Amino acid sequence: MKSIFLATIFCLQLLGVSQAKAQNTSSSESFRTWKRGTAIVLFSGVGGGILGLSTLSFYGQPSEHTSNITVGALLGVLAGVGYVIWDANNQASRQTQPQVEVLLNRAGDPTLALHMEF
Repeated sequence: MKSIFLATIFCLQLLGVSQAKAQNTSSSESFRTWKRGTAIVLFSGVGGGILGLSTLSFYGQPSEHTSNITVGALLGVLAGVGYVIWDANNQASRQTQPQVEVLLNRAGDPTLALHMEF
């Protein structure tokens, strides 16, 4: 249990570093992003723990394999941190992708237009 706690603290520190250098935003938007990242990491850890718990029914002696819960939770936390770091690093590339706008011409038919910002 102590190792999961330490791994979670370490992952949250990585999360804070990756989000701090990802973009220059206002403090409220940065706090919202930090809350979202923390929620993703925690919920993926809970999901991994539940998946580890679900494997116990496949063993004849489930009490001998309770470490599956811990391993599942740890893998879930690591997967969540990996996703949040990947998402933070790819946020800049998403902002430069073209946006599709639908405009109406004089006849009322929709016209497709691309709006690109650099």
